[in-house]
Amino acid sequence: MYLIDTNILIADILSKYETDKISRKYRKFYSKISLSERIITDFILGEFEQFISQVFPHRYKVSHEKGKEIDEALHVFLSEAIHTFTLDYASTFTTIKASALYGKFLNIHPIGFFDSLLLSLAQEKSYVLLTQDKRLTACAQELKIEFVNL
Repeated sequence: MYLIDTNILIADILSKYETDKISRKYRKFYSKISLSERIITDFILGEFEQFISQVFPHRYKVSHEKGKEIDEALHVFLSEAIHTFTLDYASTFTTIKASALYGKFLNIHPIGFFDSLLLSLAQEKSYVLLTQDKRLTACAQELKIEFVNL
């Protein structure tokens, strides 16, 4: 089972814009994972929504009209994702552990709290982490969490 990071969803959904070699490699790998093997969390869906609705339009200079189309497409994607992917969430234990991991890596490989949640959940459930984030994979390696390295 693969725990999917936000950057993988972004590379997949925004393939027209995310055209670098690394994104293409991860997109190809991701496309071969069955839907039932893709683990998506509530907090990753939230981070993805925030990126698409707030960061994407400014980064790619999207018109207001195109932004409305993207919002509609985002709604469709989120609705489909919750019915096709395997959903998981951070329990209280996972969140407490994530807080400790966040502190642990603060001065070594600084990562965000969402990334700490991903690490904690992957460790707790023995998920394989799928991310393009090198700092996150460095942390995963230190914690002996399996991850995809392309």
